[in-house]
Amino acid sequence: MQKSAVIALASCAVCAAAFAQQPSPTPVATITNKMPEMVVTAARLPGQEQPITKLPANASVITTEQIERSPAVSVPEMLQMQPGLQSIDTTGFGLFSTPNMRGFGERSGVLVLVDGVRVNDPGNSTANALWPSIPPQDIERIEIIRGGGSHVYGEGAIGGVINIITKKGTKEPSGEAELSAGNYGYWRGHAGGGGSFGPGRAYGSATYEEGDGHRDGMAFYKENARASVGVTTAWGDLDAGVYFHKDRMRNPGAQTYQQFHDNPEQVGSSGAVMFENEITRLTFDWSKTFDSGFSFHVKPYVQNFFEKLVSPATATFAESVGEVNQPSWGGTLQLDHVADVLGGQNRATLGGEWVRQDFMSVWKWGGAFPGSYRSMVDYDTFSFFLQDALDVTEKLRLQAGIRYDNRRYRLDIPDVTSFAGDRIAEIHDLDAWSPGGGAVYSFTKTENAYFNISRSFKLPIGNDIGTATQDFRPNSDIQPISSMNYEVGFRWDPWREFGGSLAVYHSEIENDIQVDPFSTVDLGGGFIIPWPQNQNFDETRNGIELGLHSSPTDWITLFLNYTLQESRFDGGLYDGNQIPQVPQHIISGGVIWTPIKWFSWSWEVLHARDQVPTNDLKSAFDRNDYTVVNTKLTWTPCKNARVYLAVNNVLDSLYENFPAATSPTTVNGPQRRGYNPAPGLAVQAGVGVKF
Repeated sequence: MQKSAVIALASCAVCAAAFAQQPSPTPVATITNKMPEMVVTAARLPGQEQPITKLPANASVITTEQIERSPAVSVPEMLQMQPGLQSIDTTGFGLFSTPNMRGFGERSGVLVLVDGVRVNDPGNSTANALWPSIPPQDIERIEIIRGGGSHVYGEGAIGGVINIITKKGTKEPSGEAELSAGNYGYWRGHAGGGGSFGPGRAYGSATYEEGDGHRDGMAFYKENARASVGVTTAWGDLDAGVYFHKDRMRNPGAQTYQQFHDNPEQVGSSGAVMFENEITRLTFDWSKTFDSGFSFHVKPYVQNFFEKLVSPATATFAESVGEVNQPSWGGTLQLDHVADVLGGQNRATLGGEWVRQDFMSVWKWGGAFPGSYRSMVDYDTFSFFLQDALDVTEKLRLQAGIRYDNRRYRLDIPDVTSFAGDRIAEIHDLDAWSPGGGAVYSFTKTENAYFNISRSFKLPIGNDIGTATQDFRPNSDIQPISSMNYEVGFRWDPWREFGGSLAVYHSEIENDIQVDPFSTVDLGGGFIIPWPQNQNFDETRNGIELGLHSSPTDWITLFLNYTLQESRFDGGLYDGNQIPQVPQHIISGGVIWTPIKWFSWSWEVLHARDQVPTNDLKSAFDRNDYTVVNTKLTWTPCKNARVYLAVNNVLDSLYENFPAATSPTTVNGPQRRGYNPAPGLAVQAGVGVKF
């Protein structure tokens, strides 16, 4: 039986059961004159939330309801509809995606947290996070805090923070299941549930997803499973969690201009690269609140990332195989105190964090000239942080914080310029101080203005320093990225009919890490060849983030976002050129129409323009523009059932959001423009039940 037929039969069964029970439809929330207030995590670990209206930063929240109504099949696709965010993806379906904020390009400046644990790929800045390991069905809400946030969340939060809070067991036992399928051989199954049982609680879920993709040889599958248990005692709340992810994906690679326009389904000119990833994570939480206003939270964890890559043979090189092992462990301690000071409430946080990260990358290739490279970059990071928020008056809140990070690296990487097989072995320390502060002034309960000034850092990781392949050489001298950030903003939500936010920022970046495709190496005797390498560059970033929303009636919701990103090199060989992969203009908007209580129809439109291709530091190629339209129909015959139909790229447009240029080589000659086609019209139908 075809998958589409299975979905159709399942949908009919759910609908029949729903009408047989004849429950009353889910009531519409009481209409008030203002939009509901959202909260975000105000400290390094979850547990201390504060309203967005009290945060001196441009922040927003994606709720469970918004996730269910979104046509997106992955978290990055959801994020790109938010103001100030862009998602670049070589293949679509969220397989090789990097959401970016504040003008950072392919090498993301975003820190990604899941329940307080860093989930950025610890060895690869361009991957940002392994997004296939984060199913949207497991998420309770997504908090987005734009701008430098290292003084609160730690190093790496140089462009912003994406803080994902997953579903937990509720008071009453509950569960959910979902089955969906579509074209491109796509289908997904998900089940989860849990609840509280006396002082204990538990939650578990499993998700399986696979598809053939929209291009030849692009098959993928993803497996995710997680479980958590907890208990409340007189000594505090104790929680433990385990998480496992496995995937196998093929990236068909960039096409030539002729391939892109003649047959965008074919494999790229250099062949498809196969990826395998495994992630295992164990976490433990203990939190305790005392009558004196103090609360204590400790969260240790251990996790391992394993990645295998197989690159096909080309006219120049034989097949090569790369394996990356990245075990890590560490933990965070956080002490919070809430008290009345000078007539206002004061919230103070003191804490520390330790992370041990090992990185070993091994590349091997055969052919007439077989060889291998082995790179090891291990480090320990010790941090402490202090932050304070004081309500000076009912209208004015001041907030400040400071964090110190010290990382000791142990390098053992190949000297690729040495034919004798010499290696570079070093031990050195890098430090990062991250001060920051700001203020929020509330004119009324629904209008406020804020400003913030902060200095943020991103310390180099494994691939920034030590990656060595036939096409790329390491750089043991790479320096940390630092950013001085200035931001002012205004928020207003006086009525359901109209609300929004406006943020204007300026950032001065020192030592941003970019691949320089025009880097060369002198092999001696005047023999100089091109060999790409990570380098540090100074940059400036200016931008505007505007978000507007309206619910003029209880049956329609509108939103419109505009983002301006002016990100350029400041000095050096590429002075004044635009940073690759950063569109100058992004416009997104949509409407959710709910003519009756149990039916909704959502439309989304995204337009990005003036995007420079990856590796095009000289701005030699045409800039990329694209538009995509998505829609989703959701039918909720009762509170326990949901049937939906989503269509992405309704116009079946031929476009890409990851334009790229090759690196110049001695064999292949100068740079060439490559194209990574996004999926065409993609249909997905599904049915979900809650019990």
